[in-house]
Formats: sequence, C-alpha cells, structure tokens
Amino acid sequence: MNQHRDEHHREPATATAFLAQVHAARRDRDLASAREFASVARFAETYRATAAADDLTEYVVPGTERRVEVGGDGTPLIAEFCITELSAALGMASEEGELLIRDALAVKYRFPRLWERTMNGLVPTWQAKQVSALTTTCTAAACADIDAKLERVLPGMTWRRVEDLVRGMVLAARDETDVTDERERLRAHRAVHIHHHDHGLADIPAFVDSSDAIFLDAQLNRLATIIGQGSAAARAEDGTDLTPHSVR
Repeated sequence: MNQHRDEHHREPATATAFLAQVHAARRDRDLASAREFASVARFAETYRATAAADDLTEYVVPGTERRVEVGGDGTPLIAEFCITELSAALGMASEEGELLIRDALAVKYRFPRLWERTMNGLVPTWQAKQVSALTTTCTAAACADIDAKLERVLPGMTWRRVEDLVRGMVLAARDETDVTDERERLRAHRAVHIHHHDHGLADIPAFVDSSDAIFLDAQLNRLATIIGQGSAAARAEDGTDLTPHSVR
C-alpha cells in the first residue's frame, strides 16, 4: 500500500517528464517536416528552367516537357517532368506531388519570412502549406504584404484566427486585373430607361459611369435653373414654385 502511495506521489514529476518528451518529439517532428519541405524546394530548383529554355516558342510538341510555374507569381519556372519524378519517388499521385512542389516554392519565394520561421521550427509546415493554398490567386506583391503581416501573429495566434485573417487579406488584396474585369462587366449593363406614367409624369432610372452621373447631375441643375428663370411670369400668376430645387 505504501509502495503504491509512493508511486502515486511520484506521478506529477513523471508526468512532467513525459510532457517534456512530447514537446521535444513534436519539435523534432516539425524540424524534420521542415527539412523535408526544404528538400522538396531544392529538388524542384534543380529542374529550374534554363535561360535557353526561355527562348522556346509558345508551341510545345505534345508529349514533350513544358516549363510550368507551379508555385505562382514570383516563383521560378520548372521542368514539368520533375513533378512526376518526385511523385513516383514518394509513392503519391502526381496531383499530390504537384501540390507539394507548389507549396514549397510558394512559401520559399512568396513568403520568405514565413519560410524562415518554418525552417526554424517555429511555424508547423502544415500551416505554411495552408497559407500557400489560401493565396494561390495573389500576386507576389500581395503575398509580400501578407507575409509581413503574418510575421506579427505567427506563431502565437490560433490557426483558426490566422486562417480568417489570411482570407480577409486575400480579399483585400484583389488583383487590379480582377477589379478591372469586374468594372467592365458592370459597364456592359449601363442603360437609361424612361418609364411614362399617367398625369404627364415619368421616371428615368439610369445605371451609368460615375463621371457621366456627375455630368448629368450638373446638366439637370443647369436645366432646372433655366426653367426656373424662364417661368417667373407663371409663378407670378398662379404661385407655382418652379425654383431649381422644385423642378428637380
């Protein structure tokens, strides 16, 4: 009985030791994962497109190797077949291999601060991969801005909050091309409609460029002023208010 009690009293110290082992094992795992991640990036870099390859025409003979930008804007072009080679070596589908190379190159070239903290074991590799996946549509410049902001919250903030933060920054950093395309889509719906009603009235809904709307507003004010000035006699006779404000 006393022996059991003594063992029970030693449990807190033993539990602390085991917890320390868990932390140490987790850090070893994160560092090992980071080394693997770095090796994937270096492997892809050995297949980096050469200067001579840049002189190739856009046409590629079917079945021959192409240059591909797997990691996104700001990452190097690599030879396409390296994806197949890595996937076969690791026993994974080519789609998985492509995503692994994409994330490794994206984090290294588009998020250098995040890359450094990942290599030091401060940020788990899986979180760095998620940042890459969430920002595939971003430009290199937008990623640099996100990278700087993430430095203040990783590590430290819970991943759920980090994920929400990244999603928000991605929306805020929409590419100017996307904005232009959206504007052109809306401009295609520009129109002015005149709907006549009884009693000599009509309404005129319009969807126009902001600059046109400002010009139209000024012209309506001008016309209202002219109408108001030209109908002084009418106002004197029947008391009708035809000031510019009432005409509009």
